Amino acid sequence: MEKNYDKYRELRELERRYKLFYEYAPLPYQSLDENVNIIDINQAWLDFLGYDKEEVIGKCFGEFLVLKSRELLNSRFSHFKEIGVIQDVEYEIIKKDGIHRIIWLDGRIAYDKNGNFTQAHCFFKDITERKKVEKELLVERDKLINILNSIEDGVYIVDSNYNIEYVNPILIKEFGRSEGKKCYKYFDDLEEVCPFCRNQEVFKGKIVRGEWYSAKNQKTYDLIDTPLKNVDGSVSKLTIFRDISEKKKVEQELKESEERYRNAYDKADFYKDLLAHDVSNIFNNIKASVQLMKIWKEDYDVSKKERKMIEIIKQQLERGASLVSNVRKLSEIEEGEMSLKSVDVINVIENSIENVLSRFQDREIEIKVEKTNEISNIKGGDLLIGAFENILINGALYNESDMIRIRIKVSEVYKDDEKFVKIEFKDNGFGIIDGRKKAIFERNYKTDRSTGGMGIGLSLVKTIINSYDGQVWVDNRVMGDYTKGSNFIILLKQS
Repeated sequence: MEKNYDKYRELRELERRYKLFYEYAPLPYQSLDENVNIIDINQAWLDFLGYDKEEVIGKCFGEFLVLKSRELLNSRFSHFKEIGVIQDVEYEIIKKDGIHRIIWLDGRIAYDKNGNFTQAHCFFKDITERKKVEKELLVERDKLINILNSIEDGVYIVDSNYNIEYVNPILIKEFGRSEGKKCYKYFDDLEEVCPFCRNQEVFKGKIVRGEWYSAKNQKTYDLIDTPLKNVDGSVSKLTIFRDISEKKKVEQELKESEERYRNAYDKADFYKDLLAHDVSNIFNNIKASVQLMKIWKEDYDVSKKERKMIEIIKQQLERGASLVSNVRKLSEIEEGEMSLKSVDVINVIENSIENVLSRFQDREIEIKVEKTNEISNIKGGDLLIGAFENILINGALYNESDMIRIRIKVSEVYKDDEKFVKIEFKDNGFGIIDGRKKAIFERNYKTDRSTGGMGIGLSLVKTIINSYDGQVWVDNRVMGDYTKGSNFIILLKQS
């Protein structure tokens, strides 16, 4: 008997606590019987609707709802009793002063120990202002969609799960479809890859911008991803596709035009300096020869020396004419106008040796040619002699040996199933360290000033050889020791 009394007391205490919880809860609370009649309410309920408790107890909850909500109440309450719980069920309620409010109602059914209905516990919250804001947002969204339907840029909207909510007519026209559950599927199905589809930064409230090239229609787009707040508080992503293909084309053309202008300016500057340098050297040599002739005027051997000076003058004038011709031909290389012909490479080597020896009459210089057998003609052109001269002159200029020795070895080799003539210029000069071997062929116009010869720097030697479908590079004359001199190697295709 005492145990039963203790249990009864505990139940009463528990009931008292529940009642206190409901009574002082901040949200309006009501308990309903199985006929939707009000059994109990809390103070928040009375404050919200403006009634006294005596006016409410025993009345049907539907009496406080508008007609449309009242009609929904019975069917919803039957379902409520079946499932035992409801959440965010919307009703329109009327306060005592006649003001209408929109509420969301949450509820849970209480059962006895046999599983029978005892009462329904319900809380509700006022969402009138929220519904007003949602309505305004919906109106604004409708306005936005109308704008997006009329603009000239492609647009789509996706939710945070990447489900497509909207695609405007321009984007449909661009990609030929208007549906696709996931935005990345929308593009993947078209063998497209959009790098912005899965960008999470937008859903964090950030605006993201970038470019995307579509292989499908071969266009470049400026993409702007911006967050779009929804009526339920979630964030969608609005992406604008702006076709900038023509703009990119114009930018590229301008860039290429500027590059051509700079190259043309640098070439003109280069050729100007080249002519000024080498023509000046030519005429200085002629002037020096004439002055020497005047000094030797009383010399008994004047006729012999005059003949020597005349020969030097003649050579210098020929070199001046050749320089002008080579400048024109170098310009043709830059414009892609060179034509290949069959050239006797041994004859070109011999002529280049003769020109170089005439220049270095004040130095002991020995140039020998070795060839393994009869050498076939190669594919080349008129500038080949200038390239050979430049390599020979470099071998002489950068050489402090008492006797300058240059060995020219000519042989025939196979490479990639093609037959080439290989020309090696081996000198006993300073040599070139490994870190400079490639760089000497890569100077630009502004820094590639001639040190002699026909005014053709090593970078243009490479240009000439490349224009003849050949190759040029430099190795050590003695393997592993650059100080023993250099070996300039040229490969030219047999004709």
